[in-house]
Amino acid sequence: MLIRGLSDVLSDQTDIVIKRMGEIDEKPFLSTFKRRYPADDQVMVKAAKFHSTWQDNLRKPDWHPFKLVIDIDGENPQEVVDEDDKKLKSLKKGWGVEIYNAVTTALKEMNEYNPSGRYVVPELWLLKENRKASLKECQVLQVARGSEDACVEMSSWSCVYCIQVSFWLCKTECFLLLNYVKM
Repeated sequence: MLIRGLSDVLSDQTDIVIKRMGEIDEKPFLSTFKRRYPADDQVMVKAAKFHSTWQDNLRKPDWHPFKLVIDIDGENPQEVVDEDDKKLKSLKKGWGVEIYNAVTTALKEMNEYNPSGRYVVPELWLLKENRKASLKECQVLQVARGSEDACVEMSSWSCVYCIQVSFWLCKTECFLLLNYVKM
């Protein structure tokens, strides 16, 4: 619920964005297709279709291009992308490292955030540091935007209302955010 509410406020212009974990970045597809087909006026459509095909591949539960790796001591098993997977090898050979890296990054994210459901999960993301944003950082962002965006407590016993420029957070989430920051 918090992420849905923040989606109206966060943009490419803010430090914190909503990153869709498990979604393949479109930029490498478009740049590769533009280099490969410079005179084609349908290059964007072709790149989008190819991107969509690979996003669909990621959602298929029967395709699991991971292998289990165990350290020297026989402990700490980890799932890593299986670079010998036929689909991935074919992708890398046919379309290059840029698209391959975009696909494997999305695969890793999907495996971390939702391995059983195989669908994209929204996450608050600190863009400058390329990492997950904490709730405290999100609250600091909102308070730093000015008095219009500040959270105000209506009374010591009542719920808290967050006044935002373009949306209203639900009362319980705002209350939890304030409690988190005060700790």
